[in-house]
Amino acid sequence: MHDEGMASNETEFWENRYELDSFTGVANGSEDYRLALLFDITDSVFCSAGRELVETLSQFECFAPSPAKTFHITVKIFDISVSPSTTGADNVPPSIRRVDDAVSSVLPAYHPFEIQFPKLNLFPDVVYSEVVDHGQLASLNRKLCKKDAIASQARDDDNYIPHLTLGYFRNSVDYSSFIRFIENNREVQFPVLPVETLSLVAYNVDGHPPTYDRVELYEL
Repeated sequence: MHDEGMASNETEFWENRYELDSFTGVANGSEDYRLALLFDITDSVFCSAGRELVETLSQFECFAPSPAKTFHITVKIFDISVSPSTTGADNVPPSIRRVDDAVSSVLPAYHPFEIQFPKLNLFPDVVYSEVVDHGQLASLNRKLCKKDAIASQARDDDNYIPHLTLGYFRNSVDYSSFIRFIENNREVQFPVLPVETLSLVAYNVDGHPPTYDRVELYEL
């Protein structure tokens, strides 16, 4: 999850990329787990390409990479605290049931679709790949936020930017050199991915990189 003070347009921070100074460092992660709906990326070819890219970016001291096993695209984080032990629980709490019901009621309108990853971009604390999906994930986020049992968060609705986090800024050392490097290497050589399932997870919102445990799997 990225900084709450961010812009809602992909171009805004890129245009001011040399002036960003919100370096948050790499957190060890608290125990603040929330329910989240996400696309969990497990494709081996994609993860291999992603691993190669973050290894290249890791030559810069300011960059802390995300492990390929944590690659995902968040659709929505829900304002519902949970425990990692929620996974596989026999007695599912009512709050999780409400979210599951909301997701299950919205997803039938969606069919499998493809995602492209055209180029690198950044938030004040995050390096990411932009996502092109013809508005599918943003549409899903908006529809979930309209459900009576679901509260909108700061990064929902018109402020939602689907993205694939590749790593975080740990400090400002060689930051300008890093920016110059990605200016010359913005295109991302990732394969197109089909989105056929989404996962409801217990998501550590303060982890850099985050950890999460699956609660439910949905097929499109």
